[in-house]
Amino acid sequence: MRNRTIITAIITLFISGISAQEKQIEPAPSTDKDVQVKITDRFVKNHFGYVDLGVGPLPLPLPQFGAGYRSQFQRLGADVHVSALPLLTHATVLKGSFNLLYYFKPDLEKQYYVGIGPEVGAYFEHEKWSFKAIDSHRGFYIAPNLTLGKEYTSDTGARRFLQTAIVFPAYWNSEKRYKKGKEGRVATYPFVTISYGWGF
Repeated sequence: MRNRTIITAIITLFISGISAQEKQIEPAPSTDKDVQVKITDRFVKNHFGYVDLGVGPLPLPLPQFGAGYRSQFQRLGADVHVSALPLLTHATVLKGSFNLLYYFKPDLEKQYYVGIGPEVGAYFEHEKWSFKAIDSHRGFYIAPNLTLGKEYTSDTGARRFLQTAIVFPAYWNSEKRYKKGKEGRVATYPFVTISYGWGF
């Protein structure tokens, strides 16, 4: 009888110990704040190609068509972009840029960034309503490019961005085909373009 009482007491203590352990290891209920901390502390790594449609240089409402590739690792990123700017009968501009980006608060849902880098372009101007070689002149330019923008995820899960690019000052080097020699000049006003991009 005494042995049965001792065995019953030992089993009771053993079961009580297991119950206590289960209560200790039971995870605490997560809160929205805990989840937010985990998302904020997570490294953001992303890359995508895109096409974009721009308007500029402002205030001229001229269309600009482009494509590029962008990558991001937490606060730092890089962007390579090429575009064409047809100026109807006046000129055609082909340009490319490489920007280093800085994201203020990395978050793929919505984030703001600033970028800076060089831009180079080649252009072919027409002085008259004519495409004859004698009436044209051509050249290239190089300039720093400052970019300010917002990047976000659309309702369908695709990358989108809206940005403003400011090119200033630009050094132009041009050559008229019917004249010998070249002439260089520095633009005294900024070239501002607003564009919207679709990632893929």
